[in-house]
Amino acid sequence: MTRLFKALSICFCFAIGVAVFSACETPPELSRIDIKTAPMTQYFIGEDISVAGGVLEATFVDGSKADVPLTANMLNTTQVNKDAAGTYQIVITYTLNNKPAQTSFNVTYSPIVPLVSVAITQPFPVVEDYIVTYDFLEAVVSPAGANVSLQWQEWHATNGWQDIAGANSKQLMPVYQFATKVRVVATALRGNSGHVTSSETDIIHRIPNSLPAPVADPAAPPTTDTITLTEIWNAEYAICWYAEVGNPNGTEPVELVWQASNVFDGLQADTRYKFVVRLIAGTYEIHVDTVLQQSLVIRTLAL
Repeated sequence: MTRLFKALSICFCFAIGVAVFSACETPPELSRIDIKTAPMTQYFIGEDISVAGGVLEATFVDGSKADVPLTANMLNTTQVNKDAAGTYQIVITYTLNNKPAQTSFNVTYSPIVPLVSVAITQPFPVVEDYIVTYDFLEAVVSPAGANVSLQWQEWHATNGWQDIAGANSKQLMPVYQFATKVRVVATALRGNSGHVTSSETDIIHRIPNSLPAPVADPAAPPTTDTITLTEIWNAEYAICWYAEVGNPNGTEPVELVWQASNVFDGLQADTRYKFVVRLIAGTYEIHVDTVLQQSLVIRTLAL
């Protein structure tokens, strides 16, 4: 029984990277190391070196290979000055069975760029037939390509400037209350510094998804030659049909003649009119496609 125990040997396994070896085998002899997957190499001043994602490839004298995760204790960073812009060499040393192997890679430190400004622009609205398309507001940050987070804000008479929930993208397509102003705040992220705020816009009015039909202004009833419509913000008006006495079917004008005023004068007495309204292009008005809206019949007084 004693001899049997003496004849037995215990073997166990150990791993180098992803290669697994038995303790009964002769440990592999390291030949060289290479960088298989480089860690981050671009930094901004003040940032610490990171080994995240770095992988070495160890090559042994027998030609076999194994992956070895890169760890911080393998790095010699004595040449790196993280407080100054420049390119620096980092030496990697990996030791196996008291035999070291080395390789190196470069890292570059860039200066942090301060933000200069952020401004609000808006593409000009497109007017085609009876449809008016209002585009978005857009934040333009200087310098171009700066890494920032954006927060759009709107003005409240009681609480001042308030964040618009969820409005953090370059383009803004919100629904506003009437008579509000907006601005955008840019806060620097990695690689930039600072905090800048745009100028506020002019008063912005909410454009409805659909226009109300024009109606006669109750404060200014029709006369023999004048009809006053209830004013609709940022709209223009036209006569689309009229029927004088003796013309029950009425007449449609060959071409609509649009006007900014909601007051129509020089009309015929005792004549029925229909009007249409549409939104017009303006400054800092937000996106919407709005179709032409038609009124009920409104009649001038008889002489």
